[in-house]
Order: sequence, then C-alpha cells, then structure tokens
Amino acid sequence: MDTKFLMQNYNKKSNNLLKLLAKNVEETKI
Repeated sequence: MDTKFLMQNYNKKSNNLLKLLAKNVEETKI
C-alpha cells in the first residue's frame, strides 16, 4: 500500500467534494 498515493487520492476527492459543496452553497444563496 502506497500511503502517500492514497493520501493524495483522498485529498483530491475531498477537495472536489468541498468545491461541489461551495458551489451548492453559492447557488442556494441567490
């Protein structure tokens, strides 16, 4: 198991989720 790779993969996924959440929040503010 390459933990560094796993962490990078996890960070990418969580960043994408945060971006989606932020986008949704912006849309609901309007």
